[in-house]
Amino acid sequence: MPPFISKPTALGYAVMFSPVSEIKRLIAEGVDVNALFPYDGKTALIVAAKQGRCAAVHRLLAAGANPNHTDMRDNTALVYATHHSSTTALRMLLATAPAGEQISRALVRAAECGRVRAMTLLLAATNPLWPQQSRALTAAVRHCTTR
Repeated sequence: MPPFISKPTALGYAVMFSPVSEIKRLIAEGVDVNALFPYDGKTALIVAAKQGRCAAVHRLLAAGANPNHTDMRDNTALVYATHHSSTTALRMLLATAPAGEQISRALVRAAECGRVRAMTLLLAATNPLWPQQSRALTAAVRHCTTR
């Protein structure tokens, strides 16, 4: 690592460009997993979620990364996880019991991006009956459109 890159920034860059083994090594060295990028307030967890790096999300959560940290745009890793078609990182972040406001923000982002699977997961997180309601709503729409 070049001397001008601080360890917290190194973790962020490792999340973006390196294998999980490098992330694991930095965590073992005692890097603060909740350190912020100075220019946007993102943490390594937010960067990992934004890039869809599921193994990195898992490793950072296991090391104690704060899933409720918000960046300068007031978004958490959950909101950024909706950008990807893979729902693995989204499921891991939903398991941390995020605040309702962040689920709402993530739902809006998923809708804007057209991420139907992410929307379904987020709706199910806010309403345990959503899977049954979703099937009933879909059946009702099909019934009405076939008449």
